[in-house]
Amino acid sequence: MRKNLEAIGRHVFGNHSLCGSWCGYLSSPMTYKPLQLPYHRYLSDERLKVDLTSIVDFYISQADRLVDLGSTQPNESVNNTVASKTPKSTFYSGSESNDFRVAAAVAQKNLGHQYVLQVNEKLFLSPGKVTSRIAMKTDLKRKKDNDTEDTAEYKKRRALKKVDSKNNQESSAVKEGITYETDVDINNNTEDSIIEIPPPLTKPLLTPIAAGQYTFVYPDLETTGLDKDCEVTQIGACTGDKSFAKYVTPTKPISASATAVTGLAIRENIMYKNGHQVLNKTSHEALQSFIEWMKQFTNIILVAHNAMFDSRVIVRIFESVGLCASDFFVGFTDTLPLCREFIPNRKSYKLIDLAKDICSRHYDADDALSDAQTLQELMLCVKVSSDMMLKHSFSTQFVIENISFADLTSRNLCSLQHLVDSNVLSKFTANKIASSGLHFQHLFLAYQRDAVNGIKIVLSDRYTTGKVRVTSNSRIISSLQQHFMNLK
Repeated sequence: MRKNLEAIGRHVFGNHSLCGSWCGYLSSPMTYKPLQLPYHRYLSDERLKVDLTSIVDFYISQADRLVDLGSTQPNESVNNTVASKTPKSTFYSGSESNDFRVAAAVAQKNLGHQYVLQVNEKLFLSPGKVTSRIAMKTDLKRKKDNDTEDTAEYKKRRALKKVDSKNNQESSAVKEGITYETDVDINNNTEDSIIEIPPPLTKPLLTPIAAGQYTFVYPDLETTGLDKDCEVTQIGACTGDKSFAKYVTPTKPISASATAVTGLAIRENIMYKNGHQVLNKTSHEALQSFIEWMKQFTNIILVAHNAMFDSRVIVRIFESVGLCASDFFVGFTDTLPLCREFIPNRKSYKLIDLAKDICSRHYDADDALSDAQTLQELMLCVKVSSDMMLKHSFSTQFVIENISFADLTSRNLCSLQHLVDSNVLSKFTANKIASSGLHFQHLFLAYQRDAVNGIKIVLSDRYTTGKVRVTSNSRIISSLQQHFMNLK
């Protein structure tokens, strides 16, 4: 203790003759900088050196007493008691009452709250029943707390809380960057230091639409293909005896497979169906016509066979022209799972097969309006109730959130693809990472902030759900660490 105290006074002035293993200068004298000192330079003022030496000399003389390194809790307890009677917000030290307040704090520490009764008795005053009761109750509570704090179970629980607190601090430093330290504005001013690794993505929860009075409109779409960014080539819809149909000119080519199914093709900017020219409109014009047609109805729910696909396409059409689909209809009902529940034990649940077997109807299965009318007739034939319709429904907002979730997951997955290609991650794990809201840069940032535990903290963090975000598998974590180590 004495040797290290002597070394401290010299260390800050560049003299390392007494420094121990704690001094970085001894391991790399050519590159070492005293980072804890202003401007990372040694102190040099001689008068300051004299003053600091005199201060340190006092502690050197007390080295045998400092070696014990006992707990500072009793001191902190007294300080807390004094602060409760002389709060910093009021300048008591400028008045005589300060001495009495500090004396009261010392009496409370030594005698407990009974000191108030003793003071009253010394002054020939009645202790007072209420004062006596409160003092006794407070001292009894303090005794019980002390007894509890002395138990092994309490000390163990406190130690665990301390570990949890340390882990939470390390986790926050990785996820948020270091936001509180000495000279944080000087030492931690890179762009990466203020990037926060986002919390886990929450997949939208599908919940049925609440009971109420709704208009069920049966729409159907023909598209350029089945990919997620496909475009509409025909919109058809009906409800009751009212119907709507428009052919739409897409901005991208119609795939050969889609033409084979729908018979729709474009040659020299003219649309044909099965070789015959049809009147078509731009996507914006067709959508405006569809919106005008729907204005005659209220509280619209769109009913489609395999509505999970159609709903995404419809919502994207509205978004493409700057409109929010939820402003025009409440949600969707999917008749595919509805039919599986309502008409069990069938081999095929394709609309064309259901219409043929149940409604004895043969129709043009590649025409949007014909599909919509057939689906409406099928629902009437099997006498599906509104409650059953609502049971298999979901809101437009759910579709919007689901699209956003899928798009973000897709972008994250693209950033992780090279890790899959180089066998650092399996495709399954990459999907889990992407769907949890993590991008490649988030993983790399976690590694940069803490090369040992950063990846583990981010992937295995439980946040508020209690579930591991991605994985706590040490092999996967080690594989990522090794990859980033090689990059570095």
